[in-house]
Amino acid sequence: MEKLVVTGPTPLKGEVTISGAKNAAVALLPATLLIDGICTIENLPNISDIKISCEILEKLGAKITWNNKHSITIDTSNITTTKAPLDLTSKFRASYYIIGAMLGRMGEIEVGMPGGCKLGARPSRSQAPKPIPFLRPSPLRIQPRRRRSRRRPDP
Repeated sequence: MEKLVVTGPTPLKGEVTISGAKNAAVALLPATLLIDGICTIENLPNISDIKISCEILEKLGAKITWNNKHSITIDTSNITTTKAPLDLTSKFRASYYIIGAMLGRMGEIEVGMPGGCKLGARPSRSQAPKPIPFLRPSPLRIQPRRRRSRRRPDP
């Protein structure tokens, strides 16, 4: 790891650019599926997980425009399929965010098992907001059940 050691009585001056947080960015990209329109996201880290997420969104029908190295515009008005590419979704762990977003938008999704770096066994709940009990070997097809209303109509 690189570090700077500063000694002496002189105060430091200058600017430091902080890139966006990876874990926040990989959650924001699939969240754009929840609207039928255009989103611009700035200060994205320039890492492979972001590029894979964008590839997945494009395969689902989104139009992605890179404004610069750390900013993109995503148009999700033409999402046409509920089948995410298995080879891409299995490349990184955060692909499970696509599950929730697509269920919210389309009511179903087919994805591969989330993959990622080989750091040993890590449950999905280590990074996800809640445990994901429905994961099983790919391909995974999820359709939520429709609940019947128990409320009776007014007479």
